[in-house]
Amino acid sequence: MKTKFEEFIGDADNHRLLEQEALLLGATETISTLMESRNITKAALAKLLGTSKSHITQLLSGNRNMTLITLADILFSLGYKAKLTARPLRESGIAAYRWGGTYRVTTTRDLDADVLWEDSGIAA
Repeated sequence: MKTKFEEFIGDADNHRLLEQEALLLGATETISTLMESRNITKAALAKLLGTSKSHITQLLSGNRNMTLITLADILFSLGYKAKLTARPLRESGIAAYRWGGTYRVTTTRDLDADVLWEDSGIAA
């Protein structure tokens, strides 16, 4: 008997949406963690990027679509760059967790995707 979660991700469209949300959550949580570790407020980040604090708030809350260009700009302004690694999807369910500076989305068997945030050596 399948769990509700297994039924949900058994549908390809639902599974795709879950993967989108997991990646977005990983990006926004990582940005928030980097901001906190560098004592950078939303207002300060907005100033670095030449945008408004409300725009940063919308991006980090998921209320505004974050493009890869925007993600790269934010990470650059924080002194980091992204490294994306794609892995095959598994049929056996998904769990999301953070390990150090790495956000991982895994199946019960293996890793699905992993986004590594590397220090670019640029001081923010």
